[in-house]
Amino acid sequence: MRKIPKKRLRIIMIVFLSTGAWGIILGMILPLTSSFPMYITILGVTQLGLGGFFGWKYLTQESDDNDDSKRQRRRRRR
Repeated sequence: MRKIPKKRLRIIMIVFLSTGAWGIILGMILPLTSSFPMYITILGVTQLGLGGFFGWKYLTQESDDNDDSKRQRRRRRR
């Protein structure tokens, strides 16, 4: 998998975790008149899994060493 910027990973992780938690809570609160709340709960668990995956990618991603070289190049040009 290619390298994804940390800011984008953090945003994706927050979106997946928040919608997953919202889906689980909403699925548990809705009355069981049909199987619709169960589907919402299952999709919420799936969203939490995706949020956990992107959180793992965020925490285990190596830092950028290229940022320092770009800053040094800008300083040299001045």
